[in-house]
Amino acid sequence: MDVYNLPLPGLEELAPGVWRYCGEEEEAPFAGSIRSSKFHRPDCWHGRQILPTNRVCFQDRGAAVNYGYSPCSRCKPLEEKQDTVTDSSA
Repeated sequence: MDVYNLPLPGLEELAPGVWRYCGEEEEAPFAGSIRSSKFHRPDCWHGRQILPTNRVCFQDRGAAVNYGYSPCSRCKPLEEKQDTVTDSSA
């Protein structure tokens, strides 16, 4: 099995804006797995499937990219969510 990011000891900060998952109550803006090279939004199905023992949390998208992770192709965490505006004057 390929491991993109070697198993990380402890819960200490690993790099600026990167830390190991500490518990159920913790909500990080973005998360990845030590067994993958992708990162996800909190509401992404793939991100919710990451086991707590494998979860790596990211303060922001820049921290995830700088740590070597790529955005999930499903939730697209590098793109800002666009609010759709409908024009009812037509």
